[in-house]
Amino acid sequence: MRMLAAALVLRVVLGSFIDASGFDTDLMQSWTRTLLSAPLSEFYAVAEGPDHLPGDLWFLWAIGHGLGLFGFENAPRGQFVALMKLVPAVADTVIAWELFVLVRWFATSRVALTVAMAFAFNPGAIFLTSIWGQWDSLSMAMLLGGLLVILKTTSSLGVD
Repeated sequence: MRMLAAALVLRVVLGSFIDASGFDTDLMQSWTRTLLSAPLSEFYAVAEGPDHLPGDLWFLWAIGHGLGLFGFENAPRGQFVALMKLVPAVADTVIAWELFVLVRWFATSRVALTVAMAFAFNPGAIFLTSIWGQWDSLSMAMLLGGLLVILKTTSSLGVD
């Protein structure tokens, strides 16, 4: 657990210093404003170039409403970026844990830990989440979570 916490802290710290994708950040901030001003059912019709999955919108909606408590329109860009990057940072941490659980069903704890930490401290994953602020890990965390549920409910492995 300490290693997962360290991986999360690393992503949060790096993400707080660097915003490499200003265009994406501006676009997601625009989408968040749209989510606050229009019904979710109309988002794809009125938003500027939406290309994220509908599940991502719920997180943007929550970020917008969270910042709305403090006056979203007046919130510094840094607050939005920090919250926007926190979503994939947490998802990366969830993926590492899911990989540990998945591999542990088929191998030793040591092998499972090695796989989980190889992902958690993978420079590519850290860059995408912390520096670039991409949300790909959110979809992957959901996919692996679904796989774990399927394996747990259909497997005769008997592993908790």
